[in-house]
Amino acid sequence: MKCFADFSNCQYTDIMDNTTTSWTDTDYVGGNVTYEIRIKTTLYDFYETPAIRKEYNWSPKFTVAINDDIATVKWSKPLFYLNTKKVTIVAPGIRFETAISDTTYISSEKLSFGPGYGIALKFYSNREDQSTTYNKGIFIGDRHEWQSELPQLYNSKADLYYGQDINRQTIVMNNKLEVVHTAYANGQRFVSANGEYFITLLDNNFYLTDPLTLETTLTLATGDTYVQGVTVADNGLIGFYAYGIYKVVSLASGEVKFVDESYVSSYSVLSPSGNYLIGKDQKTYHYNGTTFDYEGTLPNINKSLYYFKFGKNDNIFTVASYLDGSGNTDLIEFDINSRTIANTLSSGSGPLQFQIDPVTGKILFSHSYTDYLLSSTSGIKKVISENNGDRLSILNDHLFARGLYEFFSIPCSHIEN
Repeated sequence: MKCFADFSNCQYTDIMDNTTTSWTDTDYVGGNVTYEIRIKTTLYDFYETPAIRKEYNWSPKFTVAINDDIATVKWSKPLFYLNTKKVTIVAPGIRFETAISDTTYISSEKLSFGPGYGIALKFYSNREDQSTTYNKGIFIGDRHEWQSELPQLYNSKADLYYGQDINRQTIVMNNKLEVVHTAYANGQRFVSANGEYFITLLDNNFYLTDPLTLETTLTLATGDTYVQGVTVADNGLIGFYAYGIYKVVSLASGEVKFVDESYVSSYSVLSPSGNYLIGKDQKTYHYNGTTFDYEGTLPNINKSLYYFKFGKNDNIFTVASYLDGSGNTDLIEFDINSRTIANTLSSGSGPLQFQIDPVTGKILFSHSYTDYLLSSTSGIKKVISENNGDRLSILNDHLFARGLYEFFSIPCSHIEN
């Protein structure tokens, strides 16, 4: 009897000649295997002697090197080459069959940044149903042991990242993404783009928080319920929804600076600088240091606009959905001063998702959960060919990808160059 490591695929061979003293396995190509000999009597077929068992394992040398995002796969020749029918390399988007005498494969395309994936070296036996596979994990960028979800915030003044672990604790990481502090995640964390204001929202109240120790240094009671959709601005203003009503208050004084009584809460957003605001009916406002002055309204472009965000330059970015039932969407940038279209970054079919890096203003977006694209002064570059839901994010001029037990990071310049 011959069985592989998990004993799930056993093969039986009957040898009827009792003078036979050897047997050749013409199918084995590699891996853990156990050979077992049992002798049956001629009198009773069900009676067997105790098993004689021997184990054997052969594995090829198997390496993967990545240079300039090109993978070079190398392996040693099959030791049991007479038993080997073919050798293949298998990875996402790759299935390459090579000659038995070959020992190297170089990928024809550059690897994409993402949560990492496996590359398999597969030896096929002369038997069609038997093969042995050897796996390696490959990725580009830096790999970090899983200690949190993807970094969710970056404090540019303290040069710290923030995430959460499996116990919902807040994880504080340095710029090497090493954990420097943990604390119970009482409340949600927010930070202004300039890093001046690190805020915790707990029980509908705001707390100015030390960026490293996460201890409270100032409290601002809102007097509201169901507080959500928070923006903490560089000038100390905080915008938020409370029961669908949008408010802007001063962290220092608690004074209410703006109230938008529209219950279409997704249409009211404070800019990261705190100098501008878009409210109901797509009206834009400018902060004069005391109050918000109405400046104008975004034009009617015969498309449904939703999901507004401000860029680092205070321009407004929005998703524009076609009204013809096609399901097509555009990613549009409006100039904040003229309120005219400054740029159409992308047009495509299906839902559109986008993120803006608060530090650099670079944009990561995707249509219909397919390609991830990066928009910056270098133009639009493809990051990854397959969108894995919310597995990619952009923060502090870096891209992040979540794996199963780790996450990966890479500078945006790696994609742009």
